[in-house]
Amino acid sequence: MHYLYVKVVKAKSLPPKEGNDHDFPDPYIEIKLGNFIACTTHFENSPNPEWNQVFAFPKERIQSLTLELIVKDKAIENDDNSIGGVSFDINELPVRVPPDSPLAAQWYRLDNRNGELMVAVWMGTQADESFPDAWHLDALSVNSASVTNIRSKVYLSPRLWYLRVHIIEAQELQITNVRQPEIVVKGAVMNMVLKTKILPRPSWNEDLMFVVAEPFDEQLVLSIEEKIGIKEEVLGRCSIPLHSVEKRIDNLVISSKWYNLEKNTVARLPARNDGLL
Repeated sequence: MHYLYVKVVKAKSLPPKEGNDHDFPDPYIEIKLGNFIACTTHFENSPNPEWNQVFAFPKERIQSLTLELIVKDKAIENDDNSIGGVSFDINELPVRVPPDSPLAAQWYRLDNRNGELMVAVWMGTQADESFPDAWHLDALSVNSASVTNIRSKVYLSPRLWYLRVHIIEAQELQITNVRQPEIVVKGAVMNMVLKTKILPRPSWNEDLMFVVAEPFDEQLVLSIEEKIGIKEEVLGRCSIPLHSVEKRIDNLVISSKWYNLEKNTVARLPARNDGLL
């Protein structure tokens, strides 16, 4: 997604209030972009305030060709509290996409020459370094009469790993249908379930491959089940926390190990967990 970024850095030489050279305004910046309106924090009695705030407006919802930045006095309650402002043509804004260098802020003289404002304005994407610290407006709740500042959300892609589980064999299973057994191993990580082939004997030598994400808070659940008609009866089950699984980033062979199965049985399932690749 593309965004219009507005970085308000600081102002200088704001004029004092009329009749008192030592009484300065309580300045803040109102950012107007069509029906979008955002405001910075304000400072009390300051001719040289510093904000260092960044705002992000979704480009697809921009319905204006002009961006206005207006310096206002918080101490004045009526609408006549403007100190001065600057405006930008949306179509003339520079486009910046990392690894381009950050856009340097520049000084702009206020339209009535009552001071200067340092800002940087550009078009960018969510990959911009300023996105995590920016504030943006939710277009569904913003209009000319009601404005809400909402902290921008950053969605980071988790680091993914392959979880490879090599199912070898099982021992001492309490099988119901001894003459024609049908046995399968199922593996589950959250909502992802994989299973081996159904065999008449508990010897598979088969891989189950999952995709898991850091920080590995889930568990791998392995269960051996016997098919009896259309039903499946669990013969044993074990759970393995993913954070305890060895990570493998080379071609070293990981030794297989036995895992005890639960459900009132002493059966054991040997599985070589080939690690998180």
